[in-house]
Amino acid sequence: MANDAIAFLIACASFLTGDSPVAPRVSVAVRYVPEPEPALLFELRAEGSHAVFESDLPWGNFYSVRLMFRDASGKQVCPLLKQPIDDPSDDKVTLSAGQVLSGRVPLLPYCRSLPNLRAEGPISVEWTYTPVVHKPNADAVHGRVTVPGTK
Repeated sequence: MANDAIAFLIACASFLTGDSPVAPRVSVAVRYVPEPEPALLFELRAEGSHAVFESDLPWGNFYSVRLMFRDASGKQVCPLLKQPIDDPSDDKVTLSAGQVLSGRVPLLPYCRSLPNLRAEGPISVEWTYTPVVHKPNADAVHGRVTVPGTK
């Protein structure tokens, strides 16, 4: 599937946990996947072991990641949508050194008109992910992925 490889971006961020003042570095890779529905696939790889709340993962909560959609001219094409706030769980996931943890962020809940927009051409999705919410020292990670048009 050629569309799976359209965009691939790697950035680094620090996950900070309450257990340790210096958390291991985590690389974040993001790419577009078209099946079974348009989504961004986030892959996280830690340099060292640590735990993070499931709701703080990019796919763990609607508000864990921010997405902005732009057409070929750079114009923002989808309004920022809101969802009811999820109550985060106390469930934690432990990342072991070198382990890859991945999950999908479906695009339609963030941009309901995406199918119509794709019929007009490719769409650029700018994403921002802050690894741990409510931590002032957590660095935001951001990037851009191209969703191919259908015409």
